Amino acid sequence: IRVKWGERNERCVAQLPGKAQHVQEHAHRLRSIMFRRKSNYEADTDKNTNSADDLSRQLAVDLRKHVRKIEMNEPFSMPWNVMIESLMHVANIAMMEHRLPRESGDEDSTLWEGDELTVRFLLEEGKLNPCLRLMIEYKAAKERATQRLYEESAKECSLSDADAMRQRGVLFEQSLGVLLRCALLHVEAVQTTDLPLLMEHCSKILSAATALGARPFAFDKCQEQLVAFYLSAVAERMDAQQAGLDESRVVPLIQQYNLVPLVVSLLASYSEQLKKDGRLAAASFLAYVLDSEAYGMPSQKASLTPHETLLKMKGFKATLDEQTADLSIRKKLRPLLDVIAKV
Repeated sequence: IRVKWGERNERCVAQLPGKAQHVQEHAHRLRSIMFRRKSNYEADTDKNTNSADDLSRQLAVDLRKHVRKIEMNEPFSMPWNVMIESLMHVANIAMMEHRLPRESGDEDSTLWEGDELTVRFLLEEGKLNPCLRLMIEYKAAKERATQRLYEESAKECSLSDADAMRQRGVLFEQSLGVLLRCALLHVEAVQTTDLPLLMEHCSKILSAATALGARPFAFDKCQEQLVAFYLSAVAERMDAQQAGLDESRVVPLIQQYNLVPLVVSLLASYSEQLKKDGRLAAASFLAYVLDSEAYGMPSQKASLTPHETLLKMKGFKATLDEQTADLSIRKKLRPLLDVIAKV
């Protein structure tokens, strides 16, 4: 089977840390599987079809095994450390699937009609909300962790020292964070997610990040940036007519956890440190909320955007102007730009 594979998609193999050869093998498998409908056959068609089906089954079985290994293990324990390998594997595959070019018409297909196996298996095995809880427990454990705990955990897990255990934590957070981001791009996953728990998690992360104002921060693939993607994915689905979420279910949670002011503070404090797509995700979340029917009600407007928050919005207008050079992005962020223009 000959497969056309763009350079842009080759780079997705290196998005998360892991064993390069192991990931490359799965990249080759994915090439054969995801593009089998476009493949050009030069030999016996039946033989090639069987080969592609065998690869598909092999990948599916292997991937599901790794998904099933995602369990509620105590952070920094031996089972938790072992689980990271499966988590990295699953996250790598999820990222590769996410970056594969879509066929015309695939945008409207359901998760079970498409080719993204990882998120499908995550939902079928009931692992989505456990993944969220694993992240919450890790962030809480990391905040409490002492040097002694890192040293003892490193010894238990046969790691060289405390710094090696800290690095395992970074791999865990990055891998699980990316996996959650890929999952929440699908409406089926958003509908399945424990939204109050997700909103509370996002609020805690943003509160901690913005509590001390702007300071040097490592945002790459960490929760402090990825929660903006989670919020944007949920807010985008606030349309019951499009099989999404009724905003009456989502907006009260956004209010309860003070998420609009917190996201505005994130942009105001860290616009230079956030990556471009992270800034866009945060701004998109604000635009979706400001475009909701709830925001059109005077009582809700004052609650969602206090005067101090509006002033902060005006402060990062220059950053948004750079972001909206693309007309399609400007159209997407129009509700946010209109509010800022009236401040």
